[in-house]
Amino acid sequence: MENNKIDQEQLIAQLNQAVSGLLWLSESDYPWQVVSWQNESNCERHILRQRYNYPPEIEIATTTLDSFFASAILEQEWHDEIEQTETKRYQILYDLLNDNLEDLRVFLVGKTEIDVFVLGKLDRNTVIGLSTKLIAT
Repeated sequence: MENNKIDQEQLIAQLNQAVSGLLWLSESDYPWQVVSWQNESNCERHILRQRYNYPPEIEIATTTLDSFFASAILEQEWHDEIEQTETKRYQILYDLLNDNLEDLRVFLVGKTEIDVFVLGKLDRNTVIGLSTKLIAT
């Protein structure tokens, strides 16, 4: 583990704090949950499929952290105070993930009710991240 990185327990605690009460806004709003995989060296589609028992025919797309969080971390002139606060919270969450995890990927499982996994490697044997759901009709 590099000196500038925090350990697994600290990262999980900070992620839990960062997502507490934070919702991902789509056609329906869902909370975030912290995900931690032990004894896993990679975050790949086939591993996600196995861990969550997704059928082989379900679509799993990937995108980047930057692309996924772009609208959530971008401050807009028209934001009210609540939206400004939420944007700042997403900026903190983005930095926490980006600064402490490597090989970050966002997996989008499904087409309408989409399970979202934001995953990265903390070390050689630990994958950590977040999950939520979004609705896209």
